[in-house]
Amino acid sequence: MQGKLNQWGSALTQARLWSVPGVTVLALMASLAVFILMLTVSFTLGAQIFFAACFFSAALYIRRYAGTMVTLVLLGMSLLASTRYLAWRFSTTLGQGFSADFVWGFGLCMAELFLCVLIALGFAQSVWPLTRPPSPLKKDSTEWPTVDVFIPVHGKSEDPIRRATLAALALEWPRKIINIYLLDDDTRHEIKELAESMGAIYLAHPDNQGGKAGAINAALPETKGELIAVFDLDQAPASNFLKVAAGWFVRHLSLGMIQPPTHFLAPPASEVNLKDCPVSQFAGVCALIRRSMLVKVGGIAPGPPTVQAHTALKFQQGGYGNAWIGFAGEDQPDNAQQARGAESSGTATQTLLRVDHPFLGRTLRWKQRLASLQAMLKFYYAVPRLVFFTAPLAYLLAGVHVVETTPEYLLAYGLPHLVHAHFAQARLQGKSWFTFWTDMRETALAWYLLVPTALTLLRTEFGKFKDAFSPNKTDKVDPFDPIIAWPYATVLALNLAGLGAGVAELMTTGRGAQVLTTMYLGWVICNLMLLAAMLAVAEESRQIRLHSRTQRRQPAMLQLPSGRTLSCVTENFPQAALAMRLPAPAGVEVGATVGLSIFRGDREFAFPARVVSNQDLFMHVGIMDAAQNDFQRLGVAAFSRDQNWPQWLPGRNADRPLPEWLTKPMIAAFVRLLSFIEKLAHAMRLVRLGHWIQKWKR
Repeated sequence: MQGKLNQWGSALTQARLWSVPGVTVLALMASLAVFILMLTVSFTLGAQIFFAACFFSAALYIRRYAGTMVTLVLLGMSLLASTRYLAWRFSTTLGQGFSADFVWGFGLCMAELFLCVLIALGFAQSVWPLTRPPSPLKKDSTEWPTVDVFIPVHGKSEDPIRRATLAALALEWPRKIINIYLLDDDTRHEIKELAESMGAIYLAHPDNQGGKAGAINAALPETKGELIAVFDLDQAPASNFLKVAAGWFVRHLSLGMIQPPTHFLAPPASEVNLKDCPVSQFAGVCALIRRSMLVKVGGIAPGPPTVQAHTALKFQQGGYGNAWIGFAGEDQPDNAQQARGAESSGTATQTLLRVDHPFLGRTLRWKQRLASLQAMLKFYYAVPRLVFFTAPLAYLLAGVHVVETTPEYLLAYGLPHLVHAHFAQARLQGKSWFTFWTDMRETALAWYLLVPTALTLLRTEFGKFKDAFSPNKTDKVDPFDPIIAWPYATVLALNLAGLGAGVAELMTTGRGAQVLTTMYLGWVICNLMLLAAMLAVAEESRQIRLHSRTQRRQPAMLQLPSGRTLSCVTENFPQAALAMRLPAPAGVEVGATVGLSIFRGDREFAFPARVVSNQDLFMHVGIMDAAQNDFQRLGVAAFSRDQNWPQWLPGRNADRPLPEWLTKPMIAAFVRLLSFIEKLAHAMRLVRLGHWIQKWKR
């Protein structure tokens, strides 16, 4: 939403006053002095509650407005609330002397400090996203750079290879200056014949060293394109990919690698493009690379665990640019099934710290070093998670006071810290960030990441690469995963013991101790809810997927043998065996030939098909072999759309920690209260107050 607040912010940033020498420095010093004053001032309990309420009301009001200025204000408020909380924790809530209370309390404070530093580094990177538009190419296509498209096909079957090759052939680029290469780890004659039939070039990498990186490096001497595009089999690049990205190589001669945003069909976005921290990592696929600079840095970094971070660092240390175009929100591993990949990523990051030493790179900026530090620290969030799960047990089971304060003071200082941190995170990552889902995901991955990353930090040779789990259809599926479950079960048992001890203490102690025990019991109950969710995840059946998730509903029409047409919807387009949902049963025998029309926009695409099964409102048809190539091309065109991908994202208001059935009555009651105050203000002839309330209600 735009309003007066945005106008004031725009007028402030564009004021002529900033052109006066020294004004910027004075403004920074004054802002720092105010920040330190608000940080160090000591409040009574009532004053702290009033201060927190004013801060909360201001944040709740301004977060409705769009703009970078508002984002900066929300982040500043979050940092101030968190810093005040940490200063209060270290100064007044630790035990006296070197006692058990002090040791446990200090450990909890350090865990909170670790997370706050991690969040602050994330804010510093994400505060100013940069939307980098496409750079136009010259009108004369003969002056465009030559392109080699590399598609690693290691161990994959013909169907995904055919889809990926068709997607590459659909790229909008002159045929004379583009070549498609299928990179394999061993010679497979059927794949070679497939490549030749589709107009691609098959290159085998016999020694099978280095995985995808080794295959790409081995293909460099055998190819000659100025630019190299790398695609994975599970990706369908937009047809205008090269036109969008290649212009930047002509515009910036120091640019070595560029990547566009990528989205899965169930889309979290893939990366962050930052103005103040130019440290884009190489994702391994869906990238456009300048050949000459790739050769100068020694090719793709070998070793699957380190290919992403090491390749990006090699470009940065060589003085070459690597960037993202477009904008997408942060993305991290999505669930416990992907923990193997996260473990390898954490191992790669710690290996980067021990081997390549990004802090010593002369060509790296201090912002890039901070970004590397944040990437390394985030793999140790398992430590504070474990501290938070066990801290209340120290009091409930052993009588150790980890927080030397009353519940009232803890809420007065701790609640603003949590609420403003949520406001800031939702502001930066609201399109792909969900409050409680994030906690569950991070907790699920914590146990996997702690041990391998710690071992790799000590000895880099301990790091091993593990591919994502992809079983065959005949594999035995165990509905319960004990490897995932046992850490949660252990901590869950301890928290249940703490819950029992706390309930027993409530029945036997006085009122003063009961208040403190109730606070720790509430903490334990929150832990139990999160741990129960983790055990529920461990109980889920494994996901077995033989094909990439390229399926969608598509309007279609069937032409029956009788000449009758039937409007229907495909359930799994563009699979060759289509499942059709019919509006009414169709009396068609199995094996009959039907006509199938797929609609994309205003265009109709007709294909011959044969009925495989027909039951009630569902019919399965198979596309005839003669029309397979045309059908696959249509599927590629449907899934390689450029402008429609971002529209699939849930939007800025996706994160709703409170359900709608609860927030609607609360908002309605608050609006009625404002209406009453507005009428009272008009009755008392307080016109300005009435207009202000009316405007705020909107």
